[in-house]
Amino acid sequence: MKGMLYKDLINLKQQRKSWLLIIALYAFISVMQNNMQFSFSMVAVLSVLVPISLCSYDERCGWDKYVLTMPLNRVEVVLAKYLFCFASLAVLLLLPVALAWYLGTGLAELCVTVAVNLLMCMLLQGVLLVSLFKFGTEKASAVVFIPIAVVFLGVRLLQRFSTIDVYGGLQYVLSAKWLGWAAAAAAIACYALTFFLSCRIYANKEF
Repeated sequence: MKGMLYKDLINLKQQRKSWLLIIALYAFISVMQNNMQFSFSMVAVLSVLVPISLCSYDERCGWDKYVLTMPLNRVEVVLAKYLFCFASLAVLLLLPVALAWYLGTGLAELCVTVAVNLLMCMLLQGVLLVSLFKFGTEKASAVVFIPIAVVFLGVRLLQRFSTIDVYGGLQYVLSAKWLGWAAAAAAIACYALTFFLSCRIYANKEF
């Protein structure tokens, strides 16, 4: 398990210059615009790019075939991918939190914003991982990015042509004690569900 996590870390380090450039760009724009929400959007973008990059490396080097020759079961292979992707998501959230603190964001607002973004990214990442295990990198990218584009355009249209504040609505839900806990539980449950789906897909997959 530790070896697979280390392998994914080494793979990501090959693109460290690109990751650092993206992070620096988002951080600079966030500070210049005094808008922490922009830095949180970076987390959503990178939470998608990380699993796609990892699975792309695995496909190119034939890792899926090689790992099955080791004394590991397929559930452990899937679990390692989920653990690494979730850990990367948690680490990515540190930068927006630091920027928000630097910009003087209140603790209550910061907690709600972190919760909203974490739950959304968990759902997005879970669906993406299922698609990657099922379809592979190329098809999974299309399967995931099309719904993302539709949702993004829908939110933008609602914000432009109606009085509905979608993001504010999510913050309001999470600010209510029981609704916030319910939303968190639902996101965790969905993430766990995608894990079990990925395990089932990977168990029946032939290489």
